Amino acid sequence: MSAHASTKERISGILTFLLLAFAFGVVSQRIVKVGMGPLPLGPGQIAPQISAGYVDGGQFELSGYQGNIVVLDFWATWCPPCVAAFPELNRLAKKYDAVGVRFIGVNQEPNSLPKVKRFLRKRKITFPSIIDPGDIARTFGVVSFPTTMLVDHQGVLRAVHRGAVSSERIEQDIKRLLTMKDKGNP
Repeated sequence: MSAHASTKERISGILTFLLLAFAFGVVSQRIVKVGMGPLPLGPGQIAPQISAGYVDGGQFELSGYQGNIVVLDFWATWCPPCVAAFPELNRLAKKYDAVGVRFIGVNQEPNSLPKVKRFLRKRKITFPSIIDPGDIARTFGVVSFPTTMLVDHQGVLRAVHRGAVSSERIEQDIKRLLTMKDKGNP
């Protein structure tokens, strides 16, 4: 092997090492950030009282939905499973609106309001969405999208689905919560 080939291999090895070290640094920063954040909320915990602006204007306050079952869907326009879930979420929102189930989309693109509005209008999404100013997903411990959470009529988190979830599963959760509400159970 020539000295020239050996030098090329050495440089290639050093560049590969530096690239891997850089990638590890980027990934480890994300891991540390998630790890240092609040623990993800789970069923049985009181839902944090959050507020944010609706995409179409006005102010959302979770406390204003006391007495209703609330389905919070954490999403983004760049998230294919989020986009794929919208038709079924929209259908369920229409189906259960009359019995006090409220769907709220929690968008993760605080600097993209015009884009988010166009996205929702194009897809004819009828349930409201809010724009997370940067702290709502963190407060709930959401680290992946979509994440869907169901809050009961008393403000208690009753179901958490991280990642894609079937509309059948969400509907099962809704029916269970409606039964609890009708029976006056907490």
